[in-house]
Amino acid sequence: MYATDPARLEAALAALLGPEFVVSVAGRGSAPTGSAHHRRNGAGQAHADAGQGRGTADDGHGGRAPGTDRRMEHRIGRAALRRVAERLGERVDTDRLVLPHPRLTLTHSYGVAVAVGARHRASTGIGVDLEAVRPVNPGIARLFLTPAERAQLGAAPSVDEPTGEPDVLLRLWTVKEAVFKADTGNSGRILADYELRHPTAWSGRATRGRSRFRYRTVQLPGHVVSVAVHEERTA
Repeated sequence: MYATDPARLEAALAALLGPEFVVSVAGRGSAPTGSAHHRRNGAGQAHADAGQGRGTADDGHGGRAPGTDRRMEHRIGRAALRRVAERLGERVDTDRLVLPHPRLTLTHSYGVAVAVGARHRASTGIGVDLEAVRPVNPGIARLFLTPAERAQLGAAPSVDEPTGEPDVLLRLWTVKEAVFKADTGNSGRILADYELRHPTAWSGRATRGRSRFRYRTVQLPGHVVSVAVHEERTA
């Protein structure tokens, strides 16, 4: 539904994510709206446009809607990125921008592109992932979760999300994707290289070696979104 009403998604995301981030959303046949609140070799192939993600939790093709080709996906994604860069005062050519980037990130899902920027000029990495809520094959867990994460989920009272909330694996996929994108040194990495301290939590921290990240997941009608930022490297 957001492909034809991107302003609705943008307003909701801006309100949920808060002033730390700048958000812009573009959909099929629309220009990015620009909010006032501005705020892996895992389970599939890399995102052709985002240049930083690993596709979707089930199809590995970036969640393209019927009739949305790669050129359209690229166009709306770069339009959303351009709007965020302008609001941040980043002088970059978003058509040529290579992701991951310290302050800019991008995700696509079924005809919608969401670009998010970090307001903090000293930002060292940011990532976002948007997925449509749907059932997920439990078999994908071994492709992107670590043994420790799977053990924590297995030890929890229930690994199923409460009624009306997205599948736990879909939520964790968005978290891992966002964390992966927030790592500017992610070349050659896979989603299972990143470990969540508390995978049952909707917000928390993740690590890859000495690199640390924090993340937050929010839910919207029919969608789940995770945003992650890179923190300092520990000694």
